[in-house]
Amino acid sequence: MLPHVRTTVLDAFDRAHITLDDVDGFEVHDCFTPSEYLGIDHIGLTSPGESWKAIENGEIEIGGRLPINPSGGLIGGGHPVGATGVRMLLDAARQVSDTAGDYQVEGAKTFAILNFGGSTATTVSFVIGRRRTAWCSTRPGSATGRCANSSCPNESRVVPTRRGRRGPTFAAGGRPTAQPPRSASSGCSRPTP
Repeated sequence: MLPHVRTTVLDAFDRAHITLDDVDGFEVHDCFTPSEYLGIDHIGLTSPGESWKAIENGEIEIGGRLPINPSGGLIGGGHPVGATGVRMLLDAARQVSDTAGDYQVEGAKTFAILNFGGSTATTVSFVIGRRRTAWCSTRPGSATGRCANSSCPNESRVVPTRRGRRGPTFAAGGRPTAQPPRSASSGCSRPTP
């Protein structure tokens, strides 16, 4: 195991307030077959060194326990080095917006990616979701974590991020993402679809 790779995945999960059980699929860096094995081990689907079991048992296929690389991955779609991560993010976004076509994972609401390069010298993990969650701009939040604005039309939660800002439930890339535009009518902000 490479601790920094596992820590990167766990950091993305932590920022998104999810666990592996909440993820509907994953895109992992598979420029070579051993890279996919490394990805499977580090996302926590199997115990270290047992990723082959998930492959043999069909757990990573569409319809399996955790579909991995339903897009075909880098082997299926090419590996334009600098653009690989962007393509992986696009495929995750297609999954959660139900626009992935022939490789759509049924009902996908949360998708994650694990990308690495330079023998894992550069490692990044993102979590992408479609759940509509609003961010309260009225008050820093309450003990219940619910929006302080009772007239908010959304299922609202307050999610603290670094430096006390409110951020999205589905944070990405190990850094807080930009705040969505504020809605003057409700006092809350909504993510764009």
